[in-house]
Amino acid sequence: KNAKYLVRIYNQPPTPNAIYMPEGANAALNVGNIAYSPNATKLYYTQCEQKDKVSTRCDIYVSKYENYKWSTAQILPAPVNNHSFTNTHPCIAYDAQGNELLIFSSDRSGGYGGMDLWFCRVEKDGTYSDPQNMGAKINTRGNEVTPFFDFNKKKLYYSSDWLYGFGGYDIFETREQNGYWLEPVNLLQPVNTAQNDLYYSVAPDNSKAYITSNRVGSYFIEAATCCNDIYAYGSGKKIEPKLDTPAVAIKDTTPVTQLPPVAQVETTPAKPDEPVGPVPVPPAPATTTTDKLKKINQTLPVLYFDNDEPDARTLSDTTKLDYKQTYEAYASKIFEYEREFSKGMKGNAKAEAKNTVDSLFTNKVDKGFYDLIAFSSQLLDLLKSGNKIEVTIKGYCSPLNYSAYNMKLGYRRVASLENYLYHYQAGILLPYISSGQLVLKRISFGKETAPKDISDNLNDTRNSVYNPRAALERRVEVLSVELK
Repeated sequence: KNAKYLVRIYNQPPTPNAIYMPEGANAALNVGNIAYSPNATKLYYTQCEQKDKVSTRCDIYVSKYENYKWSTAQILPAPVNNHSFTNTHPCIAYDAQGNELLIFSSDRSGGYGGMDLWFCRVEKDGTYSDPQNMGAKINTRGNEVTPFFDFNKKKLYYSSDWLYGFGGYDIFETREQNGYWLEPVNLLQPVNTAQNDLYYSVAPDNSKAYITSNRVGSYFIEAATCCNDIYAYGSGKKIEPKLDTPAVAIKDTTPVTQLPPVAQVETTPAKPDEPVGPVPVPPAPATTTTDKLKKINQTLPVLYFDNDEPDARTLSDTTKLDYKQTYEAYASKIFEYEREFSKGMKGNAKAEAKNTVDSLFTNKVDKGFYDLIAFSSQLLDLLKSGNKIEVTIKGYCSPLNYSAYNMKLGYRRVASLENYLYHYQAGILLPYISSGQLVLKRISFGKETAPKDISDNLNDTRNSVYNPRAALERRVEVLSVELK
């Protein structure tokens, strides 16, 4: 892990050369982020120099297929590349007039913060127009990266770590309507997870979609979510690709200083004979306060915690951590729980023990966090309608410690959920809490509520810590949402 390494482009067999180096690429730099034009006559990629141990600076290059061979790659001229900033993640699209567009990610000045998506026209003579920021519908104060334009569906996919999702980078989709971008839509699970989900792309025949993710289940060096792997899934009905005709797709977005009004996302399901992608159709929204209140109380989240977390071995009744942080740390320990709970077992018994742990993390731990995201959105909707809301939250513990300690631990767990709500969408709920319109009522129960057969033996961690039955006692429940 301490050795210097360089990023390379790899070919999948049957191509004989495992590593592909474009003609003219600098072998001393990181080479990656490739993107073909729709007719596969141009190959864009990036070369990145290492600035320090954790950051790079990149430029975009292009190689053209001419006279049955690929030309020597050329760096794209200014102002596409700006050597004071990173320019990376190229992708190709077309505007409504059939003009070729280059979309890319850059941290150049004039954006909204971090990495933004920019675009420029590729002119008939091969020159490039001045880059334009893609606007506040697409970009945020965080980072927007890895764009991909699906020519079949005429949709743009990209990843953001600011638009609210499950954690880390999530993949979003948007499309153009009447010259403006619609609000980005989260692809939801199982495409997105609490880890980083990036580099969405679709096969030209629509048969598969591909993503890069460091989700639990990826190969790893040390921590379970340290490293990225490539994942694939069936993306819908296979079609005959049309690579020779540009798709009519994107019009120029409005300038940064003139943002269009918020457009509504189309929710009409695809017809049976049309390709169906992974994006779900949202259910019809609740309209009255009574309906909204009934709906939110039907999906109250139950959140689960690692042993003695957050802030193990303290007597504090509060914490600075929020639930997203504690969840991500807990979710990354699935393999530790599998190993410890199945220790000493063999054959079917060992497999069954691991399956029980997998079920705990998938159906309880992960589901609780996803439910919390939906709950937070519904709660905000109720508050925007002017309602005064009281949310009752209860913290539980397994019987592994004495009652007074567990009472404080339960309060710490409730505090982590409160912190999550404080941080939700950059503090959007704080004015409601400060004004008393949103009241968070906390209750902590300790050891007394746990079943008597749950182990409290410190020396028997298999049953007192790693047993899913014990893990189910380490939780916070949102008990109710009431009007006041």
